Order: sequence, then structure tokens, then C-alpha cells
Amino acid sequence: MAGLCYPIAMTTLLTRGAEGMDRRAFSLDEILAMQAAGILDPDEKFELFDGEIVPMSPQNAPHMRVKAMIVRAWAAVLGQRLLIPEATLVLTLNPTTVFESDILVLEGLDVPSPIRPADVALVIEIADSTRTRDLQVKAPRYARSGISELWVVDLQDRVTVRHRGPGQHGWDEVRPIPFDQPISPLFDAGLTLKLADIAP
Repeated sequence: MAGLCYPIAMTTLLTRGAEGMDRRAFSLDEILAMQAAGILDPDEKFELFDGEIVPMSPQNAPHMRVKAMIVRAWAAVLGQRLLIPEATLVLTLNPTTVFESDILVLEGLDVPSPIRPADVALVIEIADSTRTRDLQVKAPRYARSGISELWVVDLQDRVTVRHRGPGQHGWDEVRPIPFDQPISPLFDAGLTLKLADIAP
């Protein structure tokens, strides 16, 4: 896991892992260049955590089903907002943090390139085998970037961990909401979702 990230030259970044050893950090532009050159497979799924490449685990059937059902439930009722599954979200550029979020709800109907935190009304992560990563690693970075609301749908404990009030030191409010209770987003209190109706 990356901790401190600092420059050693004008264009080179290092990250420092938990064992204290320096590692070369990568920027988003460098990743795109490596994909264009065939060094990295453009179809390979990974995220950047403070400049470190972190492979993504394959999605299992419950994960895919819940994501698809949320998209189906909300796709036609978001008004002037756009719902996108499996979207690339650029949180920071230096050091680079880029996540492949399970579901993004955008503030408008346009898809900016790249998608940045200011464009996002809600992030939803479906957590099963990624539970620790989503709650302990990704959630603080979402908060520091200014994402207004994050839901981590925990398929193991059957709760949605709702995060609100982002800041540099984490979230002001973290509340687990059981699947059998309705949950509504900040951007529209009248829009509800009951995960018990769609979770396997």
C-alpha cells in the first residue's frame, strides 16, 4: 500500500510502501502512453493508488447482478443527471489516483473527459471481495478528493455504508444502512433504493 509520495525530479515521482522501500510512481499520462505502445494491455483492469498500479479482481456474479439492478432501477429516473457503470474517475493528478468506480451519478447529462470529483453527485462501490479496499483504502481518498457522497454496498454484511461530509481527514458521517431499509442520495431525497429488493 502506498503511503508518502514525493518528487525526486521534475517529472519523476516515487511512492513509499509500508515496508519503507521507494517505488516508482506512474502518472495517468504515462499509463496511457504505455497502453498506446502496447506495454500495458488497454483491456487490463487496474486502478492507480497514489501512482501505484493496483490490479482489479474479476467481478463475481452477485457483484455484477447488484450493479446491474441498481442501474436498471435508477437509469430512467435521474432527471438531469447521468448514471454510468464502470466509469474511470480521476481523483488527483499529482500524485495520480484514478479509480474504476462501479457506478457514478454525474451532476449533468454530459460525460466530461476525464471525469473529476466536481462532476460527480454520488459514487457507488459494490463490495464483496473488495470490501477492505473499498472501505479502508478507497473511501478516505474519495473524501480527500471532495466527492460529496459515497455508498459502499457491502454484500457480506448486507448493509450499505453511506459516507457524507467529505474532508481531508475523512468523512463527517459514516452510517451503515441495512439492506431492508430504504436509502436516498443527497442530491434527491425523494429517490429511494431498497437493496433487499435486488441483492441476491
